[in-house]
Amino acid sequence: MTRGRPPNRARNGHDHLIRSIGWTVQACLIRAATSGCFRACRCVRVTVGRVGSSADSSSRLAELFLVPPRSVMLTRVRDLPVFDCGALFSALDAQRRDRGLDWWALAAELWQQSSELNAQRTDHPLCGGAIARLQKRGATSCQYALFMLRWLRRAPEDFLTGPVADVGDVALPEAGSGSRLRWDLKQAHAALNEDRRARDLTWAELAHELNCTPSRLTNLRKARFADMDLAMRITQWLGQPAAAFIHPAQW
Repeated sequence: MTRGRPPNRARNGHDHLIRSIGWTVQACLIRAATSGCFRACRCVRVTVGRVGSSADSSSRLAELFLVPPRSVMLTRVRDLPVFDCGALFSALDAQRRDRGLDWWALAAELWQQSSELNAQRTDHPLCGGAIARLQKRGATSCQYALFMLRWLRRAPEDFLTGPVADVGDVALPEAGSGSRLRWDLKQAHAALNEDRRARDLTWAELAHELNCTPSRLTNLRKARFADMDLAMRITQWLGQPAAAFIHPAQW
């Protein structure tokens, strides 16, 4: 490249600009609102000048608006609610106190909700100390939360804070002593993938909307456990109640 001349756009392609000494390249991604959607458009601003030189008449400014490799239509990104683990703990603690239970007696009651299933399996029972530390941790798995929500007879949506979507009936399904309420994360993954395709989103773009990494979403296809906050962000993004993905199970 000849010194003092702007980079050769044709030679380097749309997505690869020369970053050699003497050039300063600043790139930014802008999105223009159109008909309730955002269409991705890349704007690359190239400041041409010698490194260390003062801004004089030899410096020039060029703005190149490059066409992205494909047209990307994104639904308007909105704020999603957050699952308030502290509020769940407070409700659990208040009910525990009303019933005169210590944390270990509470853990025993939570576990005995599935007494028949427990007798058939060799799972470790719930730990009272771990439940007591829930407030300090500030997070829990989606499956662990169901023990508490079932006991409280409350829906997960009751503990969302922020702009909560109206998703209709949120009551959890009933489960007898021979089963436990469990999230079907494979089902959630399938619904998420279907909506992702319908909205023409990549996994990376969807992960950006859900404030997580793409792998946390793609791994749901084979996962049994996930963070409760992520699970609830997914159901809110889908516009479906959490109960649509929660069923009595024998594990």
